[in-house]
Amino acid sequence: MLGQAVRRFATSAVRSSHYSEGPGKNLPFSVENKWRLLGMMVVFFGSGFAFPFIVVRHQILKKRVEEGGEKEQRRSGQEATTNHQTQN
Repeated sequence: MLGQAVRRFATSAVRSSHYSEGPGKNLPFSVENKWRLLGMMVVFFGSGFAFPFIVVRHQILKKRVEEGGEKEQRRSGQEATTNHQTQN
C-alpha cells in the first residue's frame, strides 16, 4: 500500500517535470558551441593539472628568498665584524 503510493508519487513527479530532454540538456553547461565547450574544458582541466606545478614553484621561490635573506644577514654580520675590527 505504501509502496504503491510512493510509486504513484514518483511517476507523477517525473511526468509533471518540465525539463527538456535530449543529449546535453541535463548538464550545468551548454554543449551547443563546441569551441566554447573546448575552452571551458581546457580551463577546467588545465587549472587542475597546473596547480601542483604552481605550488612547487612557489615553494622553491620562497626557499630561495629565505636563503637570500640569510646570506644578507651573514654578509651584514661579517661587515659589522670587519668594521669593528678596523675600528680597533
